[in-house]
Formats: sequence, structure tokens, C-alpha cells
Amino acid sequence: MNTLILGSGFGLYGYIPSINSFSKKIYLKKKYKEFYYSRKELVKFSKKICWYSNLNEVIKKIDYVVIAQRPIDQNKNLKFFLKKKNKIKHFFLEKPLGK
Repeated sequence: MNTLILGSGFGLYGYIPSINSFSKKIYLKKKYKEFYYSRKELVKFSKKICWYSNLNEVIKKIDYVVIAQRPIDQNKNLKFFLKKKNKIKHFFLEKPLGK
């Protein structure tokens, strides 16, 4: 199983340790790289991290999506994924759902 995490902050330091046990690869947006490496507790997970710049390139590679963003961004991204015809069946949504 491969997981995509959208969102920095708790999206990274809260979810990476949690999904590490079942995820073969964890996809993170390249813009999170500096924050990721600033958190010393995350470095031990580096072997599983795959950095991407284009979301469309990784959609076919992921099974799970964690959306740890503001409700307005969460809503936009959830709609984006639900329109795609792919194998993603599981979404983990942090915070209250967007309207």
C-alpha cells in the first residue's frame, strides 16, 4: 500500500509515524521537504518518502490519501480525487469536513 499525504505540519509529524507500519511508500509534495527535514523525529522514515511535484504523476501509484489541510482545501482536493478513475478507496480527513 502507498499513501499520499496532503498538508504539512501535523499532516507530516502526526501521520507519517502512524501510517509507516502499513505503507510501503509515502508520497509528499516537494514543498514540504524543508519542513520534513527540520523535524528530527521524521528523518528515520526517509527510506519510505517519495517526493513529487506533480500530483497527477502519483495518483496511479497511491492507495490511501491523507488530507490534513484547511477545510476549504480539503473540500477542493477531495472533489479532485473523487473525479479521478483510480484505485484510491481510502481517505483520511483531518479536521471538520469542508462544506
